[in-house]
Amino acid sequence: VMGVMQRVPRVLEWRGELKMISPSRWTSLVQCTAKGWADMLILDGRLPESLPSRGTLVGRFHHRLMEIAATVSSATELEAQTEDEIRLLQHEVAKYPHLRRAGSASGWREINISASLAMRMFETRDQISGEGVLRVERELKSRDGHLVGRPDLFRIHGTGATVREYKTG
Repeated sequence: VMGVMQRVPRVLEWRGELKMISPSRWTSLVQCTAKGWADMLILDGRLPESLPSRGTLVGRFHHRLMEIAATVSSATELEAQTEDEIRLLQHEVAKYPHLRRAGSASGWREINISASLAMRMFETRDQISGEGVLRVERELKSRDGHLVGRPDLFRIHGTGATVREYKTG
């Protein structure tokens, strides 16, 4: 079965200049210069959309669980929200034949590891970070404004901060 041919749009204009950079933009620039600049280009159409990969969906799921684990008030609430997130993931997986072949998302090893890590993070979050203001997925900027990022979790305490970035690997 042949897919629909998608047209790659032409660049009409370059919008602005790169005044700040995030770790993810840096990674994109290293992988492919055009990918790193894509959001600064005016195009004559949309870029072709790629199918979501298992890794992409697992990464989104993992980040969502870490955010939930940082903000819920009980283990029961975390378990319920984890089940909801797995249902949402399964609904997304069901849309794509290449992902359906991998079986039920609830049986994916990476999903179960993320669920276990979320529970462990919930159980130890106060010991790890201590007292202070807890923030999840908020944009931070360096004082000069050139470096920006969205850590998964950070807690401000006294004159310092604890920053956490969770990875699925």
